[in-house]
Order: sequence, then structure tokens, then C-alpha cells
Amino acid sequence: MCLIMPYAMAENTTLLKVGSQGAQTRTLQERLVELGFLNSLPDGKFGKATKDAVLSFQRAANRAGFKLSVDGIAGQNTLGLIYDDQKMQDLLTFGLNEKSLRAMQLQTRLYDLNFLPQRPDGIFGPNTEEALKAFQRHAQKNGADIEITGKRDLKTKNLLLSEDLKTLNIQAPEFFDESNPLSLNQGYIAARSCILIDALTGDVLFEKDADKKMYPASTTKAMTLLCALENADIDSIITIPKEALDVPKDSSLVPVYPDEKMKLKDLLYGLMVRSGNDAANAVAMLVSGSIDKFVDTMNQKAKSMGLSNTHFTNPHGYHNDEHYTTSRDLSILALYAMQNYDFYNISQAADYVMPATARREELKISTKSSIILPSSQYFYPYAIGIKSGFTTPAGNCYIGSAFKDGKYLIAVVMDCRTRPHMWLDLKHMFEYGFAKLENNNTNPAP
Repeated sequence: MCLIMPYAMAENTTLLKVGSQGAQTRTLQERLVELGFLNSLPDGKFGKATKDAVLSFQRAANRAGFKLSVDGIAGQNTLGLIYDDQKMQDLLTFGLNEKSLRAMQLQTRLYDLNFLPQRPDGIFGPNTEEALKAFQRHAQKNGADIEITGKRDLKTKNLLLSEDLKTLNIQAPEFFDESNPLSLNQGYIAARSCILIDALTGDVLFEKDADKKMYPASTTKAMTLLCALENADIDSIITIPKEALDVPKDSSLVPVYPDEKMKLKDLLYGLMVRSGNDAANAVAMLVSGSIDKFVDTMNQKAKSMGLSNTHFTNPHGYHNDEHYTTSRDLSILALYAMQNYDFYNISQAADYVMPATARREELKISTKSSIILPSSQYFYPYAIGIKSGFTTPAGNCYIGSAFKDGKYLIAVVMDCRTRPHMWLDLKHMFEYGFAKLENNNTNPAP
């Protein structure tokens, strides 16, 4: 949710109409969303949808007794009214049965503050009402001047967006004090499931719903890689099978092509660094002769490792309701797999150059995992691999590891709403783990 331009600023705003572009248009669109007249994401371009929203506002304003020209143009009078919170109180208030982008924005805010357990869906139902009441009760208990209505009214809107939230004792990721890593608790983690383990002892250092059934998305490929390494020669020359292309249309691809020849090692780097679903299918065919047989191998390996809450239906992680695992199971998988020399090397690579083949020139592939990219604001210098994943049902997921001063950690986060949330969760968990192990060494048990 975005802060809206104050009314005082509206007086100096230029006339906005079809063809207008830029920050002022985007701010207008954000306000129209908040008032319930626009139900599409602001893009800073004043087109037909924005004009229709302005027209709807002008008609509603005239019905309420204000006198505005109904022309779809946001001039000074229209903008002055649009940005007047007091005059717009009724329009800013909404509750049960609202189905809109502004309902989605409210849910997202409540979700990020840990008051709404369900994912945002844009439908203001009983769960959203109770979450909003829970927020209002908490705020009132902690000194905020707010009523418990279950509706998004003006005071609730302003409080949800204000700096005052920091004083209300809300435990949410945005309020975590990074200067005190040992203060981390479940409320400061955005992931709906996570675990952190000491990779040298296997001890669990931190967890949150670690045994909850989750969808793994492309973190599945960690098991695909492990099964390939344990059942095939990494230096063998392979021919890409036609089944490599038998993947959903929106799949991530290396890409590889049927009848293309390369080392298995190159294909495996494509599997992990580029997260190619085509590579996953190719690996399955090359190792087991069929995708179904390879999936059986994956499930047998999971069973032999004690991954009792894991079941695979494919080698790449594309969503299937019966394709699931848990944070704890993925941490056990990572702990085992990272002891394999080739798995370690492939999974920690940020980039790789795939040699030229008869079908293409040399191909440089790079990871999109910000936590291991020095150029990223989310870079964590001690992080090592391992694998990210995303589908809409799974959310953002990651299996990661980190090494510092002889201490080695493995972390899993599952179902983060955004990638920045995911990277920050990992950083905070790693910092917590290193601090806890350091504290244990400094103050050994008697």
C-alpha cells in the first residue's frame, strides 16, 4: 500500500487527463484504487480505465452534493476533493463483501503484519474482518486511538501506513532489530514455514511450522540433482531426449534442444543455475529411461533418507497437489546432499559457461538468487547456494547454506510472499544462527 499525496499538494497539481503520464498520474491512480473507483494496478499512464474511474468519482461526488464537472478530467476541483480525507471518509471505509484491489492491498498489509494467516485474495470475507479486528484490538490495547469495527476506516487506514506502528509492539518482519540477531522469533519471519540447522551437528537452532506440508516448487531440483549424481557419470556425453520439451508452457528453460550433445555436467549446471525444467526432464530420461521411473527413484531416495513428509510427482517442481514436502525434510536433504562434492560445486555456482554445441554457441548462464550476488542489495557474504523455487501455490522458497568462522548453517524458508522477504528471512536466520553458536562457544554449558 502506498502513501497518498496530501490534500495540500493537490492544489499545485497540474490538470491530468488522457495522455498524462508520470508520478502525479500514478498517485492519482493509487488514490482512485483506495477510494474504490479503480481496480487495476497503477502504472502512471492516464488511459481509458483511469478516465472511467475519474468519471465514476465525479458522478458519485455530485450525488453526494459536491459540484464537479463530469468530464473524466482530473482538474483542480476534482483533485482537491479526491485527496480530502475528511470529505472522503465514507468512500475510504469498507468492510465485508468488498471484492477489489484495495481489499487485496489491505489483506496484504495485514498478512505482512501477521494478523491475517491466509494469503491475500482480494475478497474481504470473515477471515479478513477478524484479522482487521485483531489488528484494531492490538492497536487499541497499545495506546492507539482506534475503534474495533472490523472495517477499514480512515483512522485504521492511516495507522496501517504510519510510523506509529513501530510503537505498538507488533512483531512483524519489518520491525526486526538487525543489531540484535538473537532477538529473532517466529513473528519476525515472513516465511510461513522455515528451519535453521547447525550443519556440523544436525542440531535445530530455529524453526517455524517446520513440519507443515508445503509445496517445494523448484527446490525439488536439489533432489533431482542428487539422484542424477548418485546414478550417472557426471562426465559422460549425453544426448538431450525429446521429452526435455514436454514441460508446461510457462516453465523456466535452460534451454536445451532434442538431439543436442553435451556433458551431463553441463546439463546439471543448467538444471540448478538456470533452473531449467527442460533440463530436469532430460535428466530424468537419461538416468532412468522414463520420467515416471526417475520420480520413483526420487521418492525411494526420500524414503531412505527419512523424509517422511515428502512426495514427488515430477523432477522439476511444477505445481501438483500431491507434490509436497516440509522445511524439515528439505533441511535433511540439504545436509546429506552438500556432503557430495559435485552437488556442493554445482549448487553453489552463481554462473556457469555451457560450452558450444552443434545447436548453439557458448552459453553463459547466471543465477537470479540475490543472496549470493555481490551486486545485489540482498547479498549475504557468507551464503553458499543452494536452490530457489517459486510457483503461485508455493510462494517463494529457498534452501540455503552459509559458512562463517568454522560454523556451517543450513536454512530453509518456504512460502514467502516476496523475494525480498525471502532474502531477509535467510539473512536474519543465518545471523541468528552464527550469533547463537558463538554465544554457546563463549558460554559453554556447565
